[in-house]
This record gives sequence, C-alpha cells and structure tokens, in this order.
Amino acid sequence: MRLEGRVAIVTGASAGIGNGIARRFAQEGAKLAVTQHRGPLTELTSFVDGLRGEILSVKTDTSSTEDVNRFVAATIERYGRIDIACSVAGSLSWARVEDITDDEWDRIMQSDLYGTFRLVRAVIPTMKKQRYGRIILTSSIEGKIIGWPGRVHYCANKGGIDAMTRALALEVARDGITVNALAPGPVESRMIKSKASLGETAAKNMASYIPVGYMGLPEDVAGLAVYLASEESRFLTGQSIVIDGGYTIGPVFEIPGQVAPPSEGRIARLEDP
Repeated sequence: MRLEGRVAIVTGASAGIGNGIARRFAQEGAKLAVTQHRGPLTELTSFVDGLRGEILSVKTDTSSTEDVNRFVAATIERYGRIDIACSVAGSLSWARVEDITDDEWDRIMQSDLYGTFRLVRAVIPTMKKQRYGRIILTSSIEGKIIGWPGRVHYCANKGGIDAMTRALALEVARDGITVNALAPGPVESRMIKSKASLGETAAKNMASYIPVGYMGLPEDVAGLAVYLASEESRFLTGQSIVIDGGYTIGPVFEIPGQVAPPSEGRIARLEDP
C-alpha cells in the first residue's frame, strides 16, 4: 500500500501499459482518475471495485485542451487534490518519411507529445499549491536510444517527451514535484501486435532477441511506475528510465560464422594465431 491515500491520474488506461499501471496503482492504495477514450472501462472499474478502491472515469480526448482541462477539473472536484499524474495515452503508425503527411505527423504529436503537455500544464498548479507531486511521462527506447525505420514521427515524438522530462524537472524541482519518464522496450500489447508495429508473427519471435528471454508485460512497467510515484523515489527526477529486458544493451544471438568462445579455462587473446 505504498500509494495509500494518494490521488493518481492515468491516461491511456484502457489497455496495455496504461491499464497495467492503473491496476497496480489501485492495488497500492491510490484513488484513481482515468481517461476513457472509446468505450467504458468496465473491466478496470470492476477490478478497482473488487479492491474496494475508488475510480473516476472521464471520457477524454487528449488531443483536446478543453477535454484535458475538464478531466483534471473533475478529478480535483471529486478528490480535492492530485498527487500523481501518469501520462501513457498515445498512438502509433508506420510509414516511410516521404509518405508521412502533415495530418499524420500532427495526429501522432497531438495524441502523445501535445497530450502529455496538456496534462502536465493542467496538473502543475494544483501540485504547486500542495508542494507535492509525482509526474510520470511515457517515452520509449525508440527515439531515446534506437531509431526505427518507418517511425520517424513516433521517434521524434518520444524524443520530445525525454526533453520535456528534463526541462520540466528543473522547473518544478523546488516545488516538491518530481518528473520522470518510463522508456519501455518490447512489451506485450495490442499495439505491438498491430500492423502499425511488429505484427503478430514478429511479436511472437521477439523474445529470442531480448537478453532475458521473454517479452515484457504491462505489469513489469507498472512496477517501475509505482516506484516513481512513491516516496521512495523522492531524490530521483529528470530521468528517462529504460525498461527493456536488456534489449538495447546488445544482442545475445550468435552471428552466423562467429568464432566460438574459448574452451573452459582458456583465454583467447588478440596475439593468438
């Protein structure tokens, strides 16, 4: 119950990482306010009700300033405060750079980078009055560490969130507010299995390219989010933390024709024939 009594906003809670974070926050005792983009969040609401927790669901389009402001205002009206703001909502598409239209570029930016900014802008005044806040943004290994062909717009979007994390952390550090970002690697979700990402077949094969040997789950990212939302992380701010099972530190698969490691008890040196 590390978040007992805290009020936590989570956008993008309908599925995937956002859903996993919302569930874990509720398990840790937080009162939830979540955005509802399409249909009602029946399963999440039932889950929270089963914990005898509290949840507020508001239909919100994060590409609309009016919607985001209304959502934050409804949260304050219901709970009287906002302690944690976790921005996960976003979108994805795949296209060669010459095929990315202005409209498609704007769509990705509006749903994620601009939506994140709108949420941050709306919650900061309340957090400053409280002299307390935990802001958690969602970046990605794409744009932060690796590039990905066909996703120039998405990588630029996530790079912007990393920059926002650092600048905002400095701006509000003396107000009792920390700002950090999650930078997930391959995580099982509807998004990664879609045709806008890896697709079903590649997603199934992805585990062999991850050093720990398996794809991440939303719960894995949620554990890090709980830490960033808790008192334990009070001295950590301005960081974008990679959580990817070792994917970006290097391959574990052998290159065809690669020289085998030396036998036990022997060292292969550059000078050896």
